[in-house]
Amino acid sequence: MKHLRWLTILLALALALAALSAVLGALGTAKPDDMVELPPIEAQALAGPKVPYYAFLDVEDLEASSWYSLVDLDDRTNFPHYQINSAVLKQLHYTGVLSDATHWDLQFGVVCAISDNGADVEWFHTSHRVRATQFDEKWTLPEHGLNLVVTSEKIQFVATEEYTLTVAVTTTTALESPVTEAGVITTYAEVGDIIMYVEEVDAGGHIDLSVGVAYDTQ
Repeated sequence: MKHLRWLTILLALALALAALSAVLGALGTAKPDDMVELPPIEAQALAGPKVPYYAFLDVEDLEASSWYSLVDLDDRTNFPHYQINSAVLKQLHYTGVLSDATHWDLQFGVVCAISDNGADVEWFHTSHRVRATQFDEKWTLPEHGLNLVVTSEKIQFVATEEYTLTVAVTTTTALESPVTEAGVITTYAEVGDIIMYVEEVDAGGHIDLSVGVAYDTQ
């Protein structure tokens, strides 16, 4: 009798497992009438990249004040981005060496207005370099960066009174940039571009300079 009871229990368990297996199989193959197959997720152009882009400029033996383009928003091939007039700065890193006891100013800004006669530049960072020595400075911003979008001829999200109206930068003035090769300069400033002015305050010396810009766009 004892063996018969265990046999009955095992048979009941086997039947229960078989029934459960049948139900699970049916659930796996069944598809409600209103179920819709979703297409693959497509990247949206305005979503922006997952990681920032990087532009690098190297200047050797500079002996006079000069203007440079660091990020050209008119050039999508060499400076990838998704929107015009809008750059988000993630990091600014510059290093170099000064000769003699000279004084150079490094100014970083955004073109807010430009024409054939000149440009209006709003500055967001300045570095005063004095004395003959090597320097290495990294300006790391918060996770979401510094939004340099231009509206109404000013940087919308930067509070500053540091403006420069210059005739040295125009729509027809070619500026040296990270894409300059073999002395051929092909970059022209537009609204929203990140530019740099290296100013020789004390004459008689030179500066070697390397600048890296990590950026993104909205």
